[in-house]
Amino acid sequence: MKARVEREQAWAFLNLMQVSGLVKDALDEHLQETAAMSLAEQGMLIRIATARDGRVRMANLASLMMVSRSGATRIVDRLEQAGLVRREFGPEDRRATFAAVTEKGRALAMRSMPVFKRAVEERFIRFLDAEDVACLRRTLRKVLEGNGVWDDARCSPPFPLMSRTKART
Repeated sequence: MKARVEREQAWAFLNLMQVSGLVKDALDEHLQETAAMSLAEQGMLIRIATARDGRVRMANLASLMMVSRSGATRIVDRLEQAGLVRREFGPEDRRATFAAVTEKGRALAMRSMPVFKRAVEERFIRFLDAEDVACLRRTLRKVLEGNGVWDDARCSPPFPLMSRTKART
């Protein structure tokens, strides 16, 4: 009995990784084709564009995206080279650097949201009903909280990415 439970646990984790890869690859492909940006770039751009004042402190971006500081810096570098964000210094503290969205960046962020929503619906949401989604959300929150990395700002962001997409009922 214990061996079967352990196999199921291993398979559940394996399947989680498979689903994650499948959905991430589909999102990346859709975003590259329609918006000429990667999923990581779109995620970062959305975080910055939907921040209260359209800017996020560079030191906070790595945590929000769950990437290394150097990884966050490289993504912001690419967004800056494309004219989608610019770096700004804090008005009170010149040591604080922010990534601020440009008008071009805000427009691309808004255009990329429907692409993201369509890909998530096509590869993920359409196979789940509302109960499945609620159970999955509770389960993933337990894992994130158990590892001390649950943060509402990162895990339940206030931006309207999925506001019109509904789980299958």
